[in-house]
Amino acid sequence: MNRSTGYAVVLALVLANLGYFAWRIWIAPPAAGSVPWRAPGAVSVPAALPAGLGTIDLAGEARDDLPAAVPAAPLPVCLQVGPFAEPIATAEALIEIRSRGFAPTVIYPPEVVPRRWVVRIDGLPTEADQERVLARLKAAGFSDFAALPRETRTYAVSLGVFSEPSRAARRSAQMQAAGIAARIVPLYAPVAERWLQVTLDPAVMPAGFAPGTAPTAALAGAWRVRVCDSVAAETAR
Repeated sequence: MNRSTGYAVVLALVLANLGYFAWRIWIAPPAAGSVPWRAPGAVSVPAALPAGLGTIDLAGEARDDLPAAVPAAPLPVCLQVGPFAEPIATAEALIEIRSRGFAPTVIYPPEVVPRRWVVRIDGLPTEADQERVLARLKAAGFSDFAALPRETRTYAVSLGVFSEPSRAARRSAQMQAAGIAARIVPLYAPVAERWLQVTLDPAVMPAGFAPGTAPTAALAGAWRVRVCDSVAAETAR
């Protein structure tokens, strides 16, 4: 074969490849998700790979083993109901909202200033636990403490009521130094404005409320419902 014949053969092969490429792209393109060089109807058989190695997806191959997208769960919603100005109305609303399966918290607007601050030990399961705490305080040399009447489910001990928050903080620090966990609870005037705050998960509603129920509908009542603001909170009992 002389040089001119070789050039002609190479040119013919190049033109043939270009023609096939144009035919596959513009005239008879492959189906979506297929590979042009794979025979029609061929089934993918995953090869056994050594441990620690993954498979490689070829360009143009469609993946059918990817998990379906999971819709994002609705975020919890913080709402407040109120306002209430009297203890009786507040107590009635607490009972009603608790009966629906929610856990409300009593909160006060920032402009409402506490009248007193009490230092207390909470969450004592039984009266015997309360007696043990009283004995421990007496043995440690503390005074000015008293057993409080049983509350909703637990007992508590008062460590003093103070007119200034700084004095309550000092009392709490004394307890902490002695290894006794105490907290400071603000005391408000009986007629101070207050709200009941509830955090609702629209995806997990109590019995009687199907998932997806509008939170405002679940809290509907003889009060106003609003989105939570930045407020001081005190756990309701």
